[in-house]
Amino acid sequence: MNTELAINEIEIEFEGRLQDIKSALCPSNCDQYMNHYLNSYCSLIKVSQSLCEQAIAGSDFREHAIMAVAHMAYGWMPATLTKCDINDEIKHKDKKTILHAFHVKTSGDAKNFVIGFESSPINGSCVGLSKSLHFINPEFFPIWDSNVAKKFGKQGHHYQMKNIQVFGCYLDFCHSVLESQTVVEALNTVQNLFCRYAGYKVGKIRALEFMLFVIGKGLSAREVS
Repeated sequence: MNTELAINEIEIEFEGRLQDIKSALCPSNCDQYMNHYLNSYCSLIKVSQSLCEQAIAGSDFREHAIMAVAHMAYGWMPATLTKCDINDEIKHKDKKTILHAFHVKTSGDAKNFVIGFESSPINGSCVGLSKSLHFINPEFFPIWDSNVAKKFGKQGHHYQMKNIQVFGCYLDFCHSVLESQTVVEALNTVQNLFCRYAGYKVGKIRALEFMLFVIGKGLSAREVS
């Protein structure tokens, strides 16, 4: 991803899509599905992190925690969880499970953690993996889904939803653009809109991902091409 070009596009698109972002967050404009999507976010974050704390304190609980977080992630998306690899089935280069994301403290560690997986242990999907990791550590792991992928011209590319390297590049991109003061100012606006309309605070990574989500969702096939 060309970070400099993407920053310029975000700066330009933010002004044009600000009303769309407001509409996506305003309860009076949201349908039942979107309202539940927004209202359930904080609960899923808190429960996922609580499960991580319990699993770290007692290893016997680890398998149950991984399974629970994965199912919560898929309950938050229009898909069905059919596979959740745990224990020795997770082939991370450092022998880590998704719960270890709880200890990530830097953007570099976040990327190294993601690309340490040969494939996603959550349904083989980077969408499910990204949402699970985001629930566990929302400050460092952005959500990757088809609407965000559309923003980067990946519309209809099923491969991009399974490719760990692509997800790793996206994660790296998200942290890189936070170095732009103009983008940060735009994200401050989105964060304030969350507080005003959704009633809770989100970090800059969630604000950025949501902005990309709204932009991607509003793109037509013609705009993407």
